[in-house]
Amino acid sequence: MRIALALSEDRGLDSPVLPYFKGAPLLALLSFKEGEVEVSIYENRAREDSELAQVLLSYGVNKVVYPQVKPLSESAFKELGIEVVKESFSTLKEAIYSLF
Repeated sequence: MRIALALSEDRGLDSPVLPYFKGAPLLALLSFKEGEVEVSIYENRAREDSELAQVLLSYGVNKVVYPQVKPLSESAFKELGIEVVKESFSTLKEAIYSLF
């Protein structure tokens, strides 16, 4: 499983998680491998909401944390097999502990 979250800046586990992706400078991708959570941080290549689902799919994401998702974006994710989680988290650490 690979989970995506939007970040405002890279401060490691203390990175602030955003409730939206549009305009978010960074993406955090979380994977669970061999009993450990692996965190990768990438520049957000999606400039529009319409591009986001495809960008996340290219990273192998199958779950996205997106509390402020719009209905059209949520439909696009579901059509591509990406589950939407509408939970809010303050930091990357909080998200990891809650999601895993």
